[in-house]
Amino acid sequence: MLTKTSPPALVFEKVLRAFETGGFTYTDVVAQLMRLLASGASPTELLEILRREELSEPLPEHMRVKVFGILPPIQHRRRRGLPPRHCLRSRLKVRSRQRL
Repeated sequence: MLTKTSPPALVFEKVLRAFETGGFTYTDVVAQLMRLLASGASPTELLEILRREELSEPLPEHMRVKVFGILPPIQHRRRRGLPPRHCLRSRLKVRSRQRL
């Protein structure tokens, strides 16, 4: 029996494939991931998609570290009942401070 994949997960699959073929950059992938999470996509489902895609085409190490650094903390915060926008805003604030 096939499980139904949500539309955000399908988008994430396409984003990863576009990265593999050179259509998206590392920055594009991270930006799309943040948009999907901000729109309410399940971090658990996105992690599953990422793990499945990595079986056929592993991500470069720097990108793997970044993506796996985003998804599990958000997944953990959602389990604790924090709203997704709260965790994304705090991550974006930290990221923008690091650029200064």
